[in-house]
Amino acid sequence: MAADKKQRKGDQDPEEFLLDSLYINPTRFCNLRCRHCWVSPSFKEDPAEKDDEMSMAEIIDIVREARGLGLDSIKLTGGEPLLRKGIEELLEFCAVSGVEVMIETNGTLVTKAVAGMFRKFKVSHVAVSLDSASEETHDLFRGQKGAFRRTLDGIRNLRDEYFSPQVIVSLYKENLTGFSRFIRLMQGLKVSDVKINTISSIGRGGDMRDTGLIPSVAQVLAFSKELCKISEGFQGSLFLDIPLAFKGLEEIKYRGCGVCSIKNILGILSDGSVSICGIGLVNDELIFGNVRGDPSLLNEIWRHDPVLKQIREGIPSKLEGVCGICVFRNRCLGGCRAEVYHNTGSLFAPYSFCQEAFEKGLFPSTRLIPEALRT
Repeated sequence: MAADKKQRKGDQDPEEFLLDSLYINPTRFCNLRCRHCWVSPSFKEDPAEKDDEMSMAEIIDIVREARGLGLDSIKLTGGEPLLRKGIEELLEFCAVSGVEVMIETNGTLVTKAVAGMFRKFKVSHVAVSLDSASEETHDLFRGQKGAFRRTLDGIRNLRDEYFSPQVIVSLYKENLTGFSRFIRLMQGLKVSDVKINTISSIGRGGDMRDTGLIPSVAQVLAFSKELCKISEGFQGSLFLDIPLAFKGLEEIKYRGCGVCSIKNILGILSDGSVSICGIGLVNDELIFGNVRGDPSLLNEIWRHDPVLKQIREGIPSKLEGVCGICVFRNRCLGGCRAEVYHNTGSLFAPYSFCQEAFEKGLFPSTRLIPEALRT
C-alpha cells in the first residue's frame, strides 16, 4: 500500500500530507428523524435520484481526482447514504479502482438486494446504527415507528451475505443502564463488533445536551467500568469511543486508538462543497470551496486552504487546556476538532469531555505531561 501511495502521489513534495480518505455525504436527506443527529438532515422517506445534489458521475469524478492526492478509501455517510439511487455506480467504480469503501447506515434500507450489492462490489465495512434492545426505545430515539424491526432485518440481510457488520450505539441516559440486554441481542444476531459512541453536542445533539439527556462525564466513565465486566462474556469487540486518556494501555494495544485522522481526510457534501467532514453542513465557515463541475479544485483546496494549514501546523502544538498537556496529544490530536470548533469557535480549544473531566478531578493524572516537561 505504501508503494502504491507513493506512485499515486506523483510529483508531490514527500513532506506533504496525503489525502487518505474522503467522507462523502451523497445526500442531505434521511428517512429517519434521529434525536441526536449532529447534521440534522431533512426528512425524506423514499430514495431519490439526486434532486439538486451531485450525480453519481460527479461524485466519481471527485474520487478519481482525489486518487492523485493519495486517496485509498471513502466513507459514505449521511444523511442516509442508501436513500440515494444509483449508488451501485459509485461502488462499482471503487471496486475496479481499488478504493476501499466503508458505509455508515441506519440499516432500514439494507434489503437482501442491497446486501448482495455490497458483497458483489467488496464493500469492506458496514456500520449499522442500533441504540437499544427495546423496540419502543429505539423507535422513539430514531423518530420513526418500525425503524427497529427494519434495522434488525438489515443486519440479518448483511449476515446472510457473510458480512460481519459493526453495530454503532449512541449512548444517552435512556440506554445507559441494562446494557447486558443489548449485548444478548447482539449475540442473538451474531454481531461481533459493537462500537458505543458518546453524542456530539452539535445540532440535535446540542438540544439533547440542553435538556439533560446526554450522560455526564462521570456517568460515562462509570459506564466504562461496567462495560469491562459485561464484555467478559462477549465474543468480539466491544469498543466505547471515549478519549485515549481514559483507556488502559492493554485496551489500546488490543483494540487500537480509534482516533480521527483530521490531517488526512476531507468531507464532500452532497452539493460538492468541501469541508473537514460533515461539519460544513452546520458551520458554513468550515466550507473550503466547491468542486462540483471542476474536481481539479480539490487539489488546490488540499494544498493551500488556510484552515487546513492551521490544522496541520497548529495541531497538536497549539492545543489548549488539558489537551495541551495530555501525553496522548500527538496521537489523539485533541479529539473531535469539528465539535470543538462548533462549540467554541476555536480549532485549538480543549475537547469538552476531557476538559470537564480535568476540572472535576476525573482526568487520570498519569496521562498528564509532568509540569517540568511542559513547554
